[in-house]
Amino acid sequence: MSRARPRRCLPGVGTRLAAAGLSMFSLAAFPVALLFLGSADLGQPASLRLAALPPDPDLGRLLWERAPDLAAARARVATARAQIVRAEALPNPTLDLSWNTIPVGETNPPGLSNSLANVPSYAVGLTQPFEIRKRGFRQRAARQGAEAALWDAADRLRETWLDLLAVVGRVASSEQRMAALSGLVEDAAKLTELQHRRAEKGDAAALEFERARLEEERLRSSLAEERHKLGVALTDCARLTGATCEPFGSAERAQAFFDSAVSRSADSLEHLRAKLDDRPDLKSLAATEEAAQSAGELAQARVWPDPALRVGFSYDTFLASGNQSKSVSVGLTFPLPVFERGRADRAEASASRWAARRSHDLATAQANLELPILLRQMDELRARRVRTRGSTLPMAQGIVDRIAKAVTAGGAALQDLLQARRTLGELLADAADLEFASFETSLALLRAAGTSPVAIDDLRQRVVP
Repeated sequence: MSRARPRRCLPGVGTRLAAAGLSMFSLAAFPVALLFLGSADLGQPASLRLAALPPDPDLGRLLWERAPDLAAARARVATARAQIVRAEALPNPTLDLSWNTIPVGETNPPGLSNSLANVPSYAVGLTQPFEIRKRGFRQRAARQGAEAALWDAADRLRETWLDLLAVVGRVASSEQRMAALSGLVEDAAKLTELQHRRAEKGDAAALEFERARLEEERLRSSLAEERHKLGVALTDCARLTGATCEPFGSAERAQAFFDSAVSRSADSLEHLRAKLDDRPDLKSLAATEEAAQSAGELAQARVWPDPALRVGFSYDTFLASGNQSKSVSVGLTFPLPVFERGRADRAEASASRWAARRSHDLATAQANLELPILLRQMDELRARRVRTRGSTLPMAQGIVDRIAKAVTAGGAALQDLLQARRTLGELLADAADLEFASFETSLALLRAAGTSPVAIDDLRQRVVP
């Protein structure tokens, strides 16, 4: 469900919205437009042209490699993979060395010469533990944990990608509103100059000139505020991508971005619900549940003691007592699971499994609830966009143009022109909110359906080893 946002977060569209219905923007059709400054090494700064964003997979790979917010997620995936290697390794054997029967005082029998050479014995042993019914559970838990970590990283990448698109939408809106305000400022400046000349000749009151100048200053202040919003959005874009972001450069290219983004949300409800099966966060929860199941089975298997086999060799120099000079020993040791039998670990695994299943079910139910609501909102917003761009804004602009000509010829009052311009400005602001609301709703649909820029198999090959 879409959320209302403050006006400062909803920059607007330009005065030529009706003529900006371009369909050239497509995230899957534009060529990759990453202009690296200097070396292509990732340590060097880069520039990302928003007017020519790369296709979704290339943009996703760019974020995976460069976005600062994804570094920790990549490290967690690599760490989870290391746990698989650890789980597949056999327990290390233990080597023990001993020097035994070291004589102290009188020997038995007494009078032995060089007692340190003729009494002590020497032993070397090798002990190897063996796990009973545990290795399989541990390995499955590690593999499923690594899968959950990978899907978590994919979901973090998806959220970063959607956050980037939202920031790019703010840039597009600011550029459109700047284009509209620039045109209004130019018209206001011309009117101010005209009223100044008429006031000097006595054809108009000085108050009329002051009103025109005040209106011009108001528009210039709004334009400066929009430039500030554009700078903030470009800064946020650089923070997400780790690269300098270049603005669209024209209201038409910005509008093309909006048109393409809105067209991406034209899927049917059935198709969107079918995509839920591949949503990264739901996949991660499913893998987490399986990992918790294996961890619980591993904890339950702790009731089985793990034996340790020891093979030793002894060399005895105390031959005067009739001892065997050389001998081999073989033994088994069993830890007794009397006090600790994995009860705490089983309880922890059961809680983790329940939480993962519950979260999965709630997230799925929430998505199924949101999708039809968002689709209805999207249909309503599309109809409003058609009316606004096709009739409302052109009509308001035509009224302003006609009144401006009448004021120039002295056939209308300046107050009528100022009122018409204020009305046009309010309509442009409303159109700006409508464009951005449509864009945000399309992003909400992508977010709810689990649309991702990069396939999971691609990410498997891009994890830092």
